[in-house]
Amino acid sequence: MARLGGISITDPEGKLTSGAAFLLTRSSKVSETVDVGASGKVTVLAGNPYVVACHVDNKPDDLYARGFELMQEGLDLLSVTGKEDLTLRDFSDEYILWWLREKGQALRITSTFTLTADVPPVTLVLKNESGEVIPSPPPRHQHHPAFRYHRLSQITDDLHDAMRNIYLAFELMLSDKYPKGKENENDWLRRSLGELAKHPNFPAALHKYPNEFVDYFMDHIYKGARLPLFHAKVGRDYYPPQAAADERVILHSAFEAVTRLVLRMFEDWYDVRRMGGAVFPKWVYENMEKLFAGAKMFASRHNVVDPSEKDLSHPRFKTAVAMETRITPHRSAEEGPLVTAEIDGLTLGSIGAVRLFELVSSEAPLMAHLLEAELDTDGIEWLECHCKTRVTNARQPKCLFKW
Repeated sequence: MARLGGISITDPEGKLTSGAAFLLTRSSKVSETVDVGASGKVTVLAGNPYVVACHVDNKPDDLYARGFELMQEGLDLLSVTGKEDLTLRDFSDEYILWWLREKGQALRITSTFTLTADVPPVTLVLKNESGEVIPSPPPRHQHHPAFRYHRLSQITDDLHDAMRNIYLAFELMLSDKYPKGKENENDWLRRSLGELAKHPNFPAALHKYPNEFVDYFMDHIYKGARLPLFHAKVGRDYYPPQAAADERVILHSAFEAVTRLVLRMFEDWYDVRRMGGAVFPKWVYENMEKLFAGAKMFASRHNVVDPSEKDLSHPRFKTAVAMETRITPHRSAEEGPLVTAEIDGLTLGSIGAVRLFELVSSEAPLMAHLLEAELDTDGIEWLECHCKTRVTNARQPKCLFKW
């Protein structure tokens, strides 16, 4: 029976043959299994950093969404019954799925490797004809209460909180510049946006022409993100915390757009500019693809990652099993090269259980994904490992959220 840190992920009775496992922000203090949906179970185990949802849906394309939905319901029930208050983390980046194929039980491990590039702002030094440095007085910025909402949007790991705060920063500045009269919210917002549209810098922040700006904001940001996020009423659209994937895409897109607009307002109205450079993802991804060419994935029971290793001399590589590996080139600025590795259960069974997956070149380790609990693969006939990659710029506004 396959287990993840002691939690069974395959049903001995052969009924709940599919499921998903996600990471918790902290390990559970209790061991509990709750029934969810028509035929699903969610399990947490004391000391285990994962939560497991088992169900009967065997369609691989639906496993993530179905498992995520059941898991949220299970955690809700654990909380309202007073047993444990838990939440997920990194659920878009790290998860395990399993399902029943014609040839037996299959399992897929998905992880995401993020390369953070830091390009500090350039400092200009002025000198006179004699070569002496001409001192520049430090800038004196005017403070506005909206700055705090922006700051909080940048330090939270919750996408919903970030979107709420950045929108409040926008709303506060807009109402300061164009006070709301006796008109209703929609009329005031359209009037104020119309004033913004007269200055090309603001529509450009949303990559829109001035004549598109107001309608785009009202449809895609105000109605599409702001209202469902700030309100929760039966019979109307709303986005609950840790929303499903489609809703998160909408919120993330709106967050990035409003952030760009807010930063432009800071600069134009308060002479405050966010400084910092950036690297272009395309350049990084093309170099990743060259680095990964010919690389292989290995699975082992080893439970330590040492980034200082410079070769393949460690004894674990003598017992690790090689996986059939292929590299898919990057498809967008948000997605770097995808590393996919596969192995049959019989070969994988030679090491009994697995903890570490490593992509290595002929000379040294390149990337490693360490499971936070041991995976006993007994009963798994086919295992896949999907390693996503991406690059993010440290000096640019926040774009990644854990939950």
